[in-house]
Amino acid sequence: MENILNEKDLNQAEMEETTADEMLRTEELEDMTLDDAVDQEDPETAPVEGQIDKEEEILNHGEGNHSGRTMGRRQTKARRLLEQMSQPEPQIKHSVLAGRTERVETGLDNNDIQVSNARRENRIIEGTIESVRLRGSGRIVLSISDYCGYRVVIDEENMGVTIRRKEDETDMQYRRKMMRVFESMIGAKIFYVIQYYENKIIIGNRKRANEIRSGAAFRRKNSAGEYVLSVGSKVPATVLSVFRFFAYIDVFGLPYSITRHSFRASYVSAISDYLSVGQEIEVYITELERDENGNLLKLGITMRNDEKELEEQTRLAKGIVEGMEYLAVITSRTSKAFFLQLKTNGMLCYAYLSGGVRCREIPEVGDQVVVRIVEEQVNRRTGMPTFQVNIFRRVGRGN
Repeated sequence: MENILNEKDLNQAEMEETTADEMLRTEELEDMTLDDAVDQEDPETAPVEGQIDKEEEILNHGEGNHSGRTMGRRQTKARRLLEQMSQPEPQIKHSVLAGRTERVETGLDNNDIQVSNARRENRIIEGTIESVRLRGSGRIVLSISDYCGYRVVIDEENMGVTIRRKEDETDMQYRRKMMRVFESMIGAKIFYVIQYYENKIIIGNRKRANEIRSGAAFRRKNSAGEYVLSVGSKVPATVLSVFRFFAYIDVFGLPYSITRHSFRASYVSAISDYLSVGQEIEVYITELERDENGNLLKLGITMRNDEKELEEQTRLAKGIVEGMEYLAVITSRTSKAFFLQLKTNGMLCYAYLSGGVRCREIPEVGDQVVVRIVEEQVNRRTGMPTFQVNIFRRVGRGN
């Protein structure tokens, strides 16, 4: 049967010598960063204008950016609060929420006490990013889920997210990119400490909290005096933002990226098919260096567990019979091949565009198709089994 997808730039002899892993290698985005992903995948949108309000004033106060009469009023208010918190005979009670004995200042309710204690102790607090705004002052402010009845906001400087600026970017282009980066993190779980609070509004500092978290995690030792974390350790992480080929994650307060290559050894068409913002995952430490004081110098992480994955893929491959037909879903395509997943057990396979498509309809990503197994192959780069197939007919779209 004549091949319907006859691409002029494909040479059959070349295709026969091209292995699946060679094709995949050209598709990887190994050095993609968070701002690269935003540049590639998100359309530019105009920033949202805001107005300077009470929240903005408190943000300024938290940073010390205030002057004149306003500064004088706030200093007076701050002194009164400090005087109130330093009464010579404070009451003592046990806090069920905190699980320990705390000071109770006269005139403050339980929520105020919780916030006061959290700030004094530099307590690490968990919250969820709920919205992002570009305020009239030009600063980007993130709203975090409430804490003890207080609104929580964190500005861009205290988020601890580094966004590279290109030489040819205008101020407006850079601000738009920053907005897209932070908007991609809506729904993510983060940790912060209280930098300042007033009028039921908390100014949080994620950057400082992450410094505390990473320091505690990587300096921690067991009873034998050995570091708890080492190469090979499996540790928890949180997904902060997800794009098609890239995910931005938090590992003990340190930002890392997960590409398709570091997600798993087998071919992955899109990271976004597997991860979502706010998801809790586990990663493995592949590289770890400290100085003589235990300060972290270098860290490498991956989600891949090649040994476990090889065992699973080998088990699945044993159930596939050459020459038989199976229902499959096209998960992606390159310039040279379709990549598919068998519905029967999830086994990964591929079909060459030249010679491997035998149906009259042109299949698309997401289509369900009937394939015939040609032969089992081994990915030379990863050692994972896969199958070359021919696509015979399209039976519909969907999962």
